[in-house]
Amino acid sequence: MAHVSDEVLVHVLRLAAERDPQPFYPSDRPASLPREVLDPALDRLRLAGLLELTEWTRDKGQGIRLTDIGRRALADPRLLHRPKPAPVAPQTRDDSTWERGEALRQAFMNPQQGIVVRLLLGINVAAFAVALALSISQGVSASAFLFEGETLRANAQLGALNTRQAIILNQWWRLITYGFLHGGLLHIAFNMSALWSLGRLMENIWGRVRFGILYFFSLAAGGCMVLAVGEVRFTVGASGALFGLLPSLALVAWLNRDQLPDAWKQSLRQTLMMNLIIGVMISTMPGVSWAGHLGGALGGLVISLPLHFTRDARPAIRRLAWLSIPLLFVAMVLAVYGEYYWY
Repeated sequence: MAHVSDEVLVHVLRLAAERDPQPFYPSDRPASLPREVLDPALDRLRLAGLLELTEWTRDKGQGIRLTDIGRRALADPRLLHRPKPAPVAPQTRDDSTWERGEALRQAFMNPQQGIVVRLLLGINVAAFAVALALSISQGVSASAFLFEGETLRANAQLGALNTRQAIILNQWWRLITYGFLHGGLLHIAFNMSALWSLGRLMENIWGRVRFGILYFFSLAAGGCMVLAVGEVRFTVGASGALFGLLPSLALVAWLNRDQLPDAWKQSLRQTLMMNLIIGVMISTMPGVSWAGHLGGALGGLVISLPLHFTRDARPAIRRLAWLSIPLLFVAMVLAVYGEYYWY
């Protein structure tokens, strides 16, 4: 953490004291105190237990208030350097609700680089390059592969999804591998653009592990839906996973709606509605797997609920939520395979 002088720390405490017992909002700071100076001071004082966070407000953002120790520190500056107090686990659902809302706000306000998204992009591009090289070795020109859609043979060998291979030949891994193959340059460019823009936001909202679970569960759900409806052609593309991100965003925003400013909620509604219309239009185009899109969307919605409760304040609820995730995956796959083997 950056060094902060005692003078700045005391100045921030006095600003909070002037408004005590009402919260002090960093957005109301004096012009002489820039954010790059204020923010490290707030972090230092909060971690030392001299300031505490209050509820987020629609107009002013995050509020901060003096603690009892903070009030005493104004009279005894030695308390500015007190050891960081031991963290206290949240005991109520309200605390956890606020924390989830804060994570969502930070995802919009201070987005971080998506490591999982970058990894997924790299795997998709690498798989596309392998498919291109394989096609060329089999006599297909690069132009035909990239621009004319002559990708079927190579993609079928590398893991495209098809009922015969996935069910009859028991090549279950195609439920995942199909999502890293694409039917030409335009196909992968469109999907990777969507992954880069929407995926980074969702990784910031959920975190790396939860985002990875969301992505792969949606991808597998899209594949299961393709098998369930009996599509006979080979299916490829990451769009099943991408379609799972949109309902996940809608659900997490709705569950944390009381923690979001109205302007953000309005913007989210418009974004989701626009993407819904675009998604429906794309899904009805010839050669596009509507089942993969629908299955991915339903999978993203279903898995987001237990993912939400993995952040619950109650340990028992968190454990049940984590346990339900693999059970949902197994149940989904068994339901599809059981349709063919048991009936």
